[in-house]
This record gives sequence, structure tokens and C-alpha cells, in this order.
Amino acid sequence: MRALIGFVLLAGVLSLTFADHWSVQDGDEVCVVLEANITGNVKYTKITNETVEYHFNVTAIDSNGECHTTRKNESVQYLQIVFLPNNITPPQEEAQQQWKLTIWFAPGHEQTFRVQDFELYAFFYKFMNSTVNETTYVRSDHAETEVGAEGKNAFKCSDSALGFVDATVNLKNLRVIAFANLNSTDFPTEQQFEQCSLDARTSDIVPIIVGACLAGLVIAVLIAYLIGRARAKRQGYASV
Repeated sequence: MRALIGFVLLAGVLSLTFADHWSVQDGDEVCVVLEANITGNVKYTKITNETVEYHFNVTAIDSNGECHTTRKNESVQYLQIVFLPNNITPPQEEAQQQWKLTIWFAPGHEQTFRVQDFELYAFFYKFMNSTVNETTYVRSDHAETEVGAEGKNAFKCSDSALGFVDATVNLKNLRVIAFANLNSTDFPTEQQFEQCSLDARTSDIVPIIVGACLAGLVIAVLIAYLIGRARAKRQGYASV
């Protein structure tokens, strides 16, 4: 019983997780809306010739984008998130140097939108002791992303990743729509979402787990009842 209650409470807490929110607007048209908790890591070489990983959280200080532009011979929309990794305070002379995560969206063959490409610009501050001042991490040839949706649907996933060469960006609690024509920077209350395969499998498993917990609870109550009944009978015989 306690395990079941704990599971329900955990599910409730996870459903209340808040994510950062960005949008792209052109006049009255809102074409891109994205919510996520973003973290990542990059590899770089220090002046000691040691390759290290730098893990970071994204707390945006600005964002921008376009609803009507082209890239790689496709009509695209993009969102660029400007941030300081781990919300650091750079040295005075580097205060204007910020990191940038850019995601481009394009129409798919059967989808209204898909992720076409992505880049991560990183500036290495003095304390990082890098051999270079800056690097633009590009999409890996082996990167796969299922972000996309059909019709007027948006897309959501509890855990999605963007794979770069020597870097990874994780999008937790992701909700996104592109090539939309919304009149608000928020998702409409009636917005329909397509789930990633990970969450679709979880959605199938959760009812099974809950059902198994309930079945176990019923069996435990039945066993307790039978044991109590048997003891009552023995006590009745003893009194006679």
C-alpha cells in the first residue's frame, strides 16, 4: 500500500515539473514555442593538452529567432537561446561573450515540422584554460532526433537529446511546436501533443504497474482476512 501511494505521489510531482519557456514571434504570428529544462556537456582541450568535459545548465538571458527564412535550400524557422553556462559571471573583459544554442525547424515529408539542424556556440572563459577561445559544435552525422509532429499537433518528450560532435544537449520535459500560427506565446489549452517513443512505452507500462500493485494489495488483504479468520476459529475451538 505504501509503495502504491509513493508511486502516485511521485507521478504527481513529476507532472508538476516546471520548464523554461521560449517563443519566436513575427508581428502577430507566433510560429515557435519551446519549453524544456536544458542541460549539456561539451568536450574541449585544456592548455595542459588534457581533454575534459564541461557540464552546464542553461539559464537563458535572451532568445531570438525567425519565422520566415531559408537554410540548406529549405524554408525554416529557428530559435536561438542565449545563455551563460551554469549562470556564471564571466570576467569583466569577457562579459559580453555568451553561449548560443540554435535549433532550426523545417517541414517534413509527413510532418508539419521536424528538427532540421542544430548548433551550439561555446566561448571558453579564461578560467576554463582552453587551447582555443571559442568553438561551434555542429550536429553529429550519427545524431537522431524524433522531434516533430503532424497537422496542428505539438511534440513532447520527458527526455530528448541533441547529439553534436564532442557535445550533447539534453532537453528534459520538452514541449515544442513549430510552423504554427498561434496568437499567444503559450501553448493553447486545447493543444494536442504527440509523444516520443520513450514516453509512449512508459504510458503503456504505467497502467500495468498500477494494476499489478492493486492486484498485490487485493491478495495481501485476502491473505490477511483468511489468516484472521483461521485464528478466530482456533480461538473458538480453544474456548469450547
